[in-house]
Amino acid sequence: MKNGKVKQNRGVLAWILLFFLLLYSIILVGLLVWAIFVSLKTPTMWDDDKVGMPVGAPWDWQWINYIKVFKAFTFVEGPLANGSYIQASFLTMAVNSLLYAGGGAFVSTFACCIGAYLTARYKFKFSKVVYLFVVIAMVVPIIGSTPSMLLLLDRLGLYQTLFSVYIMKFNFLDMYFLVFFAVFDALPKDYAEASKIDGASEFQIMFKIMLPLALPTFATVMLIKFIELWNGYDFVLLYLRSYPTLSYGIYKLQKMNSPEMEHVTMRISASLLVAIPILALFIAFRNKIMGNVTMGGVKE
Repeated sequence: MKNGKVKQNRGVLAWILLFFLLLYSIILVGLLVWAIFVSLKTPTMWDDDKVGMPVGAPWDWQWINYIKVFKAFTFVEGPLANGSYIQASFLTMAVNSLLYAGGGAFVSTFACCIGAYLTARYKFKFSKVVYLFVVIAMVVPIIGSTPSMLLLLDRLGLYQTLFSVYIMKFNFLDMYFLVFFAVFDALPKDYAEASKIDGASEFQIMFKIMLPLALPTFATVMLIKFIELWNGYDFVLLYLRSYPTLSYGIYKLQKMNSPEMEHVTMRISASLLVAIPILALFIAFRNKIMGNVTMGGVKE
């Protein structure tokens, strides 16, 4: 009887969770559809009907809004720490976004991967200390270190440079350290032992055998980090104002005085235009990255 009640309670809980997940998905999709409709309206259409579809057939909708955004989405940033001003166009911000998100995602993922590999591969007392330190670092807030970090970068002459961003992102104090740790800890040791018998060095074992086995996980984590950095503006606001990104440009839209970008339809068009690369990236790699996360192993 007890087992029957437990299964029944689990079934009810599963249906409740499914309901809330469906509701959450409907809200997200509904907001996206609403944003697309708004981006294809004229200012007059937005004022007359803020919720409904644009007037006219699809080929009469204001697709030109996206072209206008691409041309008019510029702003002047400054004064910076050295007193200079930066004028960034849409294309300039797109390049900065690629450098920031792409480079930052790679170095951050690589640091987590290497740190987790060394901790999982070599079992000794200090590896347990490192693992515990990572867990504690994820729990304890470190926002208070921001002023000291800004001061340190300024003293070293690295403030508002891409190099400083890559240095700060190159750390393994991340929850994905635990993901890579689980992957490497589950990998059979037969690969490394066989390679060592054949005369492979520790570096060859790590880079030519073990890391390629974790490549699907590496690609998945890097994609997640890329999306996170592409959409984030707070880090750029603090450390990289001399390289404004698209997400930072969206954040600054509310303070722009450009007559072309002051209306709601144009601002939402700009937001969707920034989201298109991420959507295209996910659609292109969803099967290869999200579906190919299993790894083979030798049979005992």
